[in-house]
Amino acid sequence: MSKDKIRKRAEALLSVFDNSPNDGEYTIDACREFWISVETILKKDKSLEARIGKTIKKLWYSKFWVGRSSTYGKTSFLGLDIEGNELYKMRVNRTVRLFFNYVKGAVRPTIALRQICTDHDKQEKLILQLLLKPPLIEKVLEQIPEPQDVPMGNLGGENYRTIPNKKRLGDMQEWMKSHANIRPTIDQLKSILQPVPPILIDGQAGTGKTSMLALRAALGVSKKAGATDRKVLCTCYSRSVLKLIEKDIKDHLVFHFNMEEGTPEGIEFETFPKIIYNLLPPIIKQKYDNPDHRPLRRRVAFSHFARKFYPEIPHKAHQNQIGISPELVWHAIRSILKGLRMDGEVFDENDIVQLNDGSKKARLPRKETQEFDAAQWKFIFEVYVKYEKWKESNNFYDDMDLAFDAWKTVKDYDPSIYNEIYLDEAQDLTRIEFELLKKLQSGNPPWIILAGDPLQTINPTGFDWGRIRAFVYDEKRNTSVDIVTLDRNFRTPESIVHFSNDIQKLRGYYSGKKPSLQKAHVIEGEQPICLKLKSDKDHKGLQGILRDPPPETAIIVWARDDEEVYELLENDPDYHEIWKFEDSETQFDEKLMLHTVSMIKGLEFTQIILYKFGSHVEFKKWSKHTINELEKDRNAGKIPLLYHLNRLFISITRSKLRLYIIDEEDAFDEVWESERWTELLDHNRSNFASQEFKTPAFAHSDGDYIEDSKKYLNHFLDDYDLRMLRFAEQSCMKAPPGEIQKKLLWEIRAYKYEDLSQTSKDENERRKHKVESANYFKLYGNYSKSASLYFDANEWNKTI
Repeated sequence: MSKDKIRKRAEALLSVFDNSPNDGEYTIDACREFWISVETILKKDKSLEARIGKTIKKLWYSKFWVGRSSTYGKTSFLGLDIEGNELYKMRVNRTVRLFFNYVKGAVRPTIALRQICTDHDKQEKLILQLLLKPPLIEKVLEQIPEPQDVPMGNLGGENYRTIPNKKRLGDMQEWMKSHANIRPTIDQLKSILQPVPPILIDGQAGTGKTSMLALRAALGVSKKAGATDRKVLCTCYSRSVLKLIEKDIKDHLVFHFNMEEGTPEGIEFETFPKIIYNLLPPIIKQKYDNPDHRPLRRRVAFSHFARKFYPEIPHKAHQNQIGISPELVWHAIRSILKGLRMDGEVFDENDIVQLNDGSKKARLPRKETQEFDAAQWKFIFEVYVKYEKWKESNNFYDDMDLAFDAWKTVKDYDPSIYNEIYLDEAQDLTRIEFELLKKLQSGNPPWIILAGDPLQTINPTGFDWGRIRAFVYDEKRNTSVDIVTLDRNFRTPESIVHFSNDIQKLRGYYSGKKPSLQKAHVIEGEQPICLKLKSDKDHKGLQGILRDPPPETAIIVWARDDEEVYELLENDPDYHEIWKFEDSETQFDEKLMLHTVSMIKGLEFTQIILYKFGSHVEFKKWSKHTINELEKDRNAGKIPLLYHLNRLFISITRSKLRLYIIDEEDAFDEVWESERWTELLDHNRSNFASQEFKTPAFAHSDGDYIEDSKKYLNHFLDDYDLRMLRFAEQSCMKAPPGEIQKKLLWEIRAYKYEDLSQTSKDENERRKHKVESANYFKLYGNYSKSASLYFDANEWNKTI
């Protein structure tokens, strides 16, 4: 390489340092082999030029590299060369490393840049060569700047108010766009990074709230790197979301805060139920399953409540008459009757009477309970009493039982385990869980940052940012706690966002609250596509899709529980055409992948099909009310109205690309072609359903069935809903054969046969299924689980 080319490349790197003050602590020299390696690398990837320049800038100042071991920074001391010069290695990015010498014999402290290496396997040989060959300086970089976009982890100050400049934030924007598929504004980044906690992050679906929470957590971790007396907790209810948070934090620490890969000391990633479980004394722990030992056979989640207990409740017609549903009953029991019991052991029937009479002695707070009327509360309490007896007779428990025992353990003292707490999915926590959270954190004001999406609660009364703001009120500063709102949807096309925003406007009208409207980042995209079922060809084409849905597609039905799904199978002509050939009344989801709204919450798919929503009697009733009767009393039927709108909103916002509305002809006349919605929907293809079913959107290509399967499996592991496990198996079996598909299927079937070993009535069958489950656990590498199942099946040799 000629000297002219070397000089041009040097000048290109030096341009990074323009307009900077000359107060550096070192002279930076570059060896010839350094420029040769740079030229070679930049021929392959010109984008590295800026990154290399930024890395070199750090070397002007000792605080960025001197003594920075792999625990604290990105520089490693490798040894002394034959002339006694110190050799170091410094990270440029995930794969690229910069090697340099600190030359002690120079008139001024000097750093000699030696080489850039991109091949990890060649590093060991290169280090040996550099230790045996002292640096020969060819080109001196004379301009010594002050770095303007220093790592945020090294910024001065005791609090977090000092943030990087606009250029640094711009780099962060671009990184989040390429790695997290979101592009927050500079102001949003400042609002997350700048304030002193407590901070509340209100982010709807697709806004990147989890990535933003992880960014703030990474800032906190980097700021206190090496402080062994500080403990940081990152938590949420969902295991799959927690894994995402952990990955995002580690990525942020590497790329934005210049820390080495791995988990830094002092940070803990744990689900919130496990944190609560750990507070219990050993004798109380025996009442509960260890959250780490899946599956949790005795824990009652909503899916268990709706499928195992609620069908025993009679008077379905009465439930519909008073506007109640399994989701609303579950919310009232979990969040109110059990989630608010801070002082008394339990609420009893007198509390309901006092509440309905408006007594000042009522222990149930009126603000939390006013959405239900007297008839609804009477029914809810009857269900509550039966539910508690059902749990006791089966030795079951729910999360509120666990939380209340933990509260009784710590209410008279403060464990104060963590200095900082970062929590996602705040909308899922009840008051008693928030109080436990406060007990876990040391300091006033509480160093707590919460992220949540109140629109992801199906029930309309479950979550209120105002209540959470009061909970984390900063007494020390005597100021209100601001809520950072993320309102830009990076996932869903603008045309679908417009439709979901209209649902929000209706919700705002009936709730009396200002609607939270979203802006769309994805401008391109189709309007929700309407398809009418008019001819036999239309129905035949639809039945083919119902039998075998294309990849990355979810079919949502307007059913609240299994009973309503069976009604759909019995009365819907298209599903009945498929179902009538089944030999027995097996689980409907063993053959048909139907999603109810409560199942789909928290998932996302490339395309969503709203299956005959408008043909459902209840959907048609409340849709016509919200569309045509806005001028009537807002409070008339408020609970079922808001519940209806919440379910519709969640269904719409699961889509990442396309939304199909497939319905009977009369449903379009009465609902979808109403004056309010007709402009928001695409009716151009409504009369050509059979042709649309032949387009690539419905083609049965290999697709991404593996990702679908992983998605369902993670959802199963969070909530232990067996329908999710069946969906995971079906999706995996459609994927092309290969090593990944094979191992994933082993894992799914390990859990499948484990469940059969628990539910089979015959002892020999249970033992057989345990062995089958153990075999699959062994195949995909979970040897401890496999050994435990072999032991339970009395297979002693296989256990050993």
